[in-house]
Amino acid sequence: MEIGTIQSLASALVPLRHPRTGEPLLDASGVALCVTLASPEHEAVRAARAAGNRRMRERGDLTLLDEAARLEAIEDVSIEVVAAAVLAWPDITVDGERITRDNAGELLARPAMRWLYTQLLGELNSARNFIGASALH
Repeated sequence: MEIGTIQSLASALVPLRHPRTGEPLLDASGVALCVTLASPEHEAVRAARAAGNRRMRERGDLTLLDEAARLEAIEDVSIEVVAAAVLAWPDITVDGERITRDNAGELLARPAMRWLYTQLLGELNSARNFIGASALH
């Protein structure tokens, strides 16, 4: 089988799902709420990952003796990377505040929004989201 025809996509339209049922979240018209998610190789994701890693090295976060503090620093960078990976948000709000590229990191870091962060992290790490239709043949 020739695998050179399998092409990666720069981004994908990914539906948001209810954290308990797994059903797609719908807007008032019954249309699925979707984000445009950049692939892990997308420049926005790579830049966010590099900036976060650089900050952790500069602050010495990776050498912390306190395991909990070290893990928290790593998770903070992960939230920043996930926020950067969402190139476009649907019209959704958190506590009345519309999610945008500018405030997504702050909103995803809220304890009540862990489910959304976790969902988006899983989608970002799912290679099948970023493989073109040509790979089906």
